[in-house]
Amino acid sequence: MFKRCLQMAVLALALCLILPGAVQAADPGLVLDGKQLSMVESPPVIVNGRMLAPVWVIGEALDMNIDWDHRSQTAQLRKEGLKIRITIGEKTAFVNDEEVRLDEPARIYFGRTMVPLRFISEAIGAKVEWDAANNNAVLTSPQVIEEQQEEEKPNTTTRVHFLDLESGESILIDLPGGKHIMIDTGSAKDAERVVDYLQAQKVEKIELLVATHPDPEHIGALSQIVKTFKIDKVIDSGFGADAWSHESYLRLLSAAGIPREEDNKQTVAFDDITLRFLTGTEKWPDFYDEDADHDPDDYSVVCLLQAGGIKFLFTGDAGERVEKTLTNAGIQANILKVGRHGSSVASSLGFLQQVQPEAAVITVPSQNRSGYPYPEVLKRLDEQEIKVYRTDTQGTVVVTVEQGQYSIKTEQQN
Repeated sequence: MFKRCLQMAVLALALCLILPGAVQAADPGLVLDGKQLSMVESPPVIVNGRMLAPVWVIGEALDMNIDWDHRSQTAQLRKEGLKIRITIGEKTAFVNDEEVRLDEPARIYFGRTMVPLRFISEAIGAKVEWDAANNNAVLTSPQVIEEQQEEEKPNTTTRVHFLDLESGESILIDLPGGKHIMIDTGSAKDAERVVDYLQAQKVEKIELLVATHPDPEHIGALSQIVKTFKIDKVIDSGFGADAWSHESYLRLLSAAGIPREEDNKQTVAFDDITLRFLTGTEKWPDFYDEDADHDPDDYSVVCLLQAGGIKFLFTGDAGERVEKTLTNAGIQANILKVGRHGSSVASSLGFLQQVQPEAAVITVPSQNRSGYPYPEVLKRLDEQEIKVYRTDTQGTVVVTVEQGQYSIKTEQQN
């Protein structure tokens, strides 16, 4: 026992002579990007409050090439245009031949080359923090730092999804900050598909739902949407196809506690993105007047989305009567949602010439008994050199707006 104690005392004395100022409590550890590095053979040491780590361990962990000159006792670490040169015992090191003063020089410790951890890490762009509770130096690599910075950047992307549905129309607008606008819900037959699509986009709440008009193909899935998602507000035309269905619609929203208002040429802002309503001054016929014109299509809510300098015009099922009003108002847009699924009673020549869209999206139900889109509409769009996208042949169409530019992708690249 005495002999063993004597050996330990000699070892402790040797450490003090070799590494003046070294603190040899429990061996400190090294964590890189959340993973504990194995340091069993040559653990780091603390010298004068500075951690020295084996050059081979830290170099390989940071994916650096290492050269060792035994004669000059100099280590060189290289990576992608970066060269670090550090010599044992010298308080001066070099980063790309620029001199850097060290708080603590590199040392030889039990045959291992130990280099200042913070100096090497920061020279390559890594971050070093001290975890006192676990006696660990915690490193974050440049790659992870870059990923974290990308994640922390404010999201400025807007995406507009024109859904491919069986018998209706629905549009989802993803806004920066995880906010959502929905324009129409599709038909009752489409309810499951619409809900699944929204959930796949991680939608939990819809800040604004626009019900363009009381056509079952446009709001038939409303009940399921209300049951599945939290909805902050609904804006509609205020027009009902008949008294019974309108009352049922109002009761559904009231029971869910969803505030409702009618379009009245208002503008709804989501930070720098605006949704401007272009309709709302029409006079509605009496629900109970059998002779009144009750075509809900001509009373569709029409709105203009402006995001990052790109404008989208959503027309619901509005026909030429509404288009004439929009033409007189001088409305223009980059992307046009073609009215009435491409029916000949919409997309008039004068309207297209005024709006001057670069691209047009036609939502065509897969159960297309009406022959949409009509050939004359496609011809007018082609003559105006407007790029056409169709949900029946290309699937869901997604327009992405980022940094003042837009791109369009479809499920099926035709």
